[in-house]
Amino acid sequence: MGGLSVEQQGDILHLGVDGELTQQVVPAIRKQCDKLLEIGVFTHLVVDLSGVPFIDSSGIGLLVSINSRLKGGGKHMLLYRPSDQAVKTLDLVQLLDFFTIIHTEDELLTVVGS
Repeated sequence: MGGLSVEQQGDILHLGVDGELTQQVVPAIRKQCDKLLEIGVFTHLVVDLSGVPFIDSSGIGLLVSINSRLKGGGKHMLLYRPSDQAVKTLDLVQLLDFFTIIHTEDELLTVVGS
């Protein structure tokens, strides 16, 4: 079962996803994310995928949905430190260019301007 941790630093909202991102956990994570996105007091959403060993189609759908929603609102979503398997999955479905992927803290600081 996956988990979600949330931390806000200024206008950056950090989400830490832990565990498989599959149809068993996506509905609960989607519900939590919807609440956070409704509040919307951030400019960058940083989704840490370092603890995600597997993503299925529902997990991909969740990430695509959140990214599209934020782009429509003038905000930015960053996938931070995705696991090798997460990168392979996103590459397989040709979505690597759809997301901004950040691999290091230095890259993250450059992108968010902190």
